[in-house]
Amino acid sequence: AAQFRKKVPFVESVEAALAAGSKDGKPVLALVTDKSKDAEETEAALADDALQSTLARCVLARHEIAKDCDLCKRLKAVSGVSVLLLDPRGEDPAAAPLASLAGKRTAAVLKAEKIRITVSVLGRPVL
Repeated sequence: AAQFRKKVPFVESVEAALAAGSKDGKPVLALVTDKSKDAEETEAALADDALQSTLARCVLARHEIAKDCDLCKRLKAVSGVSVLLLDPRGEDPAAAPLASLAGKRTAAVLKAEKIRITVSVLGRPVL
């Protein structure tokens, strides 16, 4: 999965992504991963060219699930992989994601599901 991180511009942490999103007026798309095969396949899907225009409208963060991690507890992340859309303006964005997709996703499925999970953040559709 490390080869895909070069193409997907993840910031160093969800907290940094929330700060950048608040400053830039963009939502945060967080990949929460346990580094399983399904998680690696979903991360690879995020590098697909078909998703780049959508991802460009978000600040991207990657977070590895760890035992006793406060953020994982707030995200209710125990294992597997989830793609979460967070509103950086919220009081506790991690505790109340705008949208959540759990489990392995391919690029085609992510592209199709973006229509279904379109939400308005900062007054405009982002996904």
